[in-house]
Amino acid sequence: MDQLRLCMNVLRLVARQHADANRQLLLQRQINGYLRRDAADPKASLERLANAIDEEAKQGGDWDLIQAYVQACFDKLPSASEG
Repeated sequence: MDQLRLCMNVLRLVARQHADANRQLLLQRQINGYLRRDAADPKASLERLANAIDEEAKQGGDWDLIQAYVQACFDKLPSASEG
């Protein structure tokens, strides 16, 4: 199973667990782990993940926290002018 699919399987569960106190920690660990596995190109990995999340969000569930964390990861990437 590819890493994106594995990550999305876990994130789908997190999206359904509205009341879980560990929800944010779970999603952060999953996304960070996914990004570490493809550290050579984190921007491309984030873009693939963001696209997959956007598609899942159309099906329902609470993806807001997950989408916000992915956006925060994008914001942490060095800009083209820095590199």
